[in-house]
Amino acid sequence: MIMLIRALPHAAAVHMPIALAVLFPVFYGVAWWCTSKDLLPVRIWYGLWALAAVQVVSIIYAIYTGERAEFLSAGNHQLIEQHEHMAENFRAVAIAVFLGLSLALALTGIKRTVLHSILMLLLIGQLILAFYVGHMGGEL
Repeated sequence: MIMLIRALPHAAAVHMPIALAVLFPVFYGVAWWCTSKDLLPVRIWYGLWALAAVQVVSIIYAIYTGERAEFLSAGNHQLIEQHEHMAENFRAVAIAVFLGLSLALALTGIKRTVLHSILMLLLIGQLILAFYVGHMGGEL
């Protein structure tokens, strides 16, 4: 199993965090709407919290595989640096979403509503970052 994890190339490792960045705002919006209409129990947020944790881990792993593969790339060094910087921003936003969801699970009332609004904006920003990181990676 460890050999499989080490052997996974960067091009394969990046698919999970990008897919989660695309799907997460949809899952989040559906969960927000369904819990506000009492169609789903509030504990659904624990599933989203776990999904945020998976995303953070997958981004960290994608960055790790990218750093391992960087010396193999014949691409533009400046573009590689920009790609790496965008990936680090992507990771920072994903960590902020994870921590925000952690806090939202403990809050109630208007504070939770405000935090959920902020988290939705972060998820949109994360989606935009994922697009640019993926685009730059494709150019490499």
